[in-house]
Amino acid sequence: MSILPGLGHFYKGHIAGGAAALAGAIGVCLFIAGTVVATVGAAVLLLPVYIIAIALHAYWAEDLAFARMTSAAMVKEARPVPEIRRRRQ
Repeated sequence: MSILPGLGHFYKGHIAGGAAALAGAIGVCLFIAGTVVATVGAAVLLLPVYIIAIALHAYWAEDLAFARMTSAAMVKEARPVPEIRRRRQ
C-alpha cells in the first residue's frame, strides 16, 4: 500500500488524510518535474522521502475502520440492562 501515498490512510478509515496525501504526492511529482534539471537530479530524492514519511504516518495512525467494525459488533452483542423495580412506599 505504500506505493500509492494515501492508500494506507484510506484503508484505516482516514479519508481526508488519504486524499491530502495523494494530492500532496501529485504536488511533489509536479515539483520534481519542474526542478529536476535545475537541481541536477537531486530533487528526485524527494519522492522516496515523501512516500516513506506518508507510509510511516499511515502505519502510526489510529485504525478508525477497525474501531468502527468492533464497536458495531459490540452494539449487536450488547443486551439491554434490566430495569430495577422500585419498592412502593
